[in-house]
Amino acid sequence: MDILLRKESDASLVIASDPAANFPRKAVEHLVKNPLIVIDPHMNATSLMGDVIFPSAFVGIEVGGTAYRMDHVPLPLKKVVEPPEGILTDEEILKRILKEVRMIKSQKMEAS
Repeated sequence: MDILLRKESDASLVIASDPAANFPRKAVEHLVKNPLIVIDPHMNATSLMGDVIFPSAFVGIEVGGTAYRMDHVPLPLKKVVEPPEGILTDEEILKRILKEVRMIKSQKMEAS
């Protein structure tokens, strides 16, 4: 939030969070002024403002994972049902984004 309030960001990637509903107005204004990518299983205030939105699978329902209690005790979460066709986990979405960024970076280095 501090980076947004100081207007030091030029793009944002928000994962499974809703800062537009919780951050101060000035921070949200800067958040949406620049490119905003959202990865989230929910439609929320932030995803409605996003430039690129990736719907993801629900952890603990459509994909396994780990949640942590307030006292830092890990709780394993099991997959219960399959996600809808074409819906990936947040982990898989991030891996694919990273792969594309590396490919573009490699191409730029080769062109130099």
